[in-house]
Amino acid sequence: MTKNLPIEVILSVLNLLPSELDKFSFAFVNKRHWKFCSSPTADILKLKSTITALQLRKYCAIIIQGHYYAKKYLKHVFLHAASLHTITLDNRQKCTFNFALFLLQSTNMNKKVIFIVPERFERKFKCIVEEDEMDHVTIKIHGDEHLIDIAKITTPEAVRTQVEHVKNNLKRDYYLANKEAIVMKDNLSHMIASPINQFFNSKEYRTDLDAVEASRIVDEYGPKLVESVVILESHWFFMTSFSCFIHNNLKIDDCADLSKVGHQEKAVALIRRKTRLGKDCFELTYRFGYVELLATSGFFGSVDGMFFSPFLGSSVQDLPATITTSLQTVSTNVVFIAIEQKEFICKNRIINQYYKLNAKNNWGFHSKKYEDNGFSPANPLSFESRHVMHSAASLVIKSFAYQEIQQEELNGLLLKVLAQDDLSLNSVNKLIKKYLVFLNQHQNFSFSLSPTEEIKKELIEIYNNSLASALRSSNIKHSKLAKQRYIATKIDLFGKE
Repeated sequence: MTKNLPIEVILSVLNLLPSELDKFSFAFVNKRHWKFCSSPTADILKLKSTITALQLRKYCAIIIQGHYYAKKYLKHVFLHAASLHTITLDNRQKCTFNFALFLLQSTNMNKKVIFIVPERFERKFKCIVEEDEMDHVTIKIHGDEHLIDIAKITTPEAVRTQVEHVKNNLKRDYYLANKEAIVMKDNLSHMIASPINQFFNSKEYRTDLDAVEASRIVDEYGPKLVESVVILESHWFFMTSFSCFIHNNLKIDDCADLSKVGHQEKAVALIRRKTRLGKDCFELTYRFGYVELLATSGFFGSVDGMFFSPFLGSSVQDLPATITTSLQTVSTNVVFIAIEQKEFICKNRIINQYYKLNAKNNWGFHSKKYEDNGFSPANPLSFESRHVMHSAASLVIKSFAYQEIQQEELNGLLLKVLAQDDLSLNSVNKLIKKYLVFLNQHQNFSFSLSPTEEIKKELIEIYNNSLASALRSSNIKHSKLAKQRYIATKIDLFGKE
């Protein structure tokens, strides 16, 4: 009867109905009714009280105010607001980490959504989005809350005079109490204690690093960041090797993760929390443009010279609690690079999915000085161990990465693996044996450039359940040796020890 009624008439009838139950019944008459009665409008819903599923379907944007909202109510909103694409937090004095996490996890993962939040909540939301790799979520700040960059304000003369007076008094008191520990200003060296001068010359570093286009970064800027330095939470970090990734373009680099850190106009260094196999780890990474440099070896210590530690692998161990317990991402825009470029070596990157097309790119940069001294992260594609299965796992993964078979190495490992009884092998070692036999059968033939999903799954299993633990053990062992070798001894800035 109402099948051919104009849209205007249907909507007018809908608005005249006295109850929401009547409106829902009218909308449910047929598909045409439902389509028009639940079509999204340009209105913005301020969440206050109960609202029906039919009403929610009409809104594309909602405002979450400073009220208390029951989880059941919010779940109802997110479930039925099918057209929702913008969520705004307004007039909220507090937003706990758990509340932010709940809101972000409640959104439809198959649909792009924008969260507009006050600036004081921005880092909290961005931290969650990045750690959980929520590629569908964009975080923006309220248009009227973009605070001015305080660093760009010219310091008023009255403030400058007062600060200088206080600073000079404090410095004088410190000098009188600690004459022998005084560090004189010398570019980078005035920010860090003298013991770390054995790793780099503080006079050689500057901070004027600009972002460049992704297609040029590896050749132009990768080498410049070898032996670079950053200072985070009163700790210095000295990077001796890193893997370079280019985000936002899978055709250029399909090995980059789905990080939500946006385009960086200026270089930023940060410590990022990640979860691997259910355990938290922390990574030191640089970002500029769409480029990420993930540290794979280096040293760090406290600026007061009381603490020092080397690290090998992308997971930085023994970080201070000020960094590991922070809910916000610890970051800085101050990145020191050498004026005279350091000697470096290019290798494959340290990743775990070597079946990808760009896995064989030699975008791993290593300081030649530290490489020659044996301070270098264990390499998944050239790992040798007294445990034959770990060496065999490395060869299998390398063969799929480069689509080449090292016949001499394969023959030597195959004899040792075949000599082992299948009953003594666990499931992952049986997989390694299976692929060694496969490679041996294909020595004179090329094999698929695009591994099947089953092969990809098994290669990841080999890496995670065999090779990863061996790499980690090797890195821990060599980190301990490096700590003994490079243990900090105080060096006078004027050349006298």
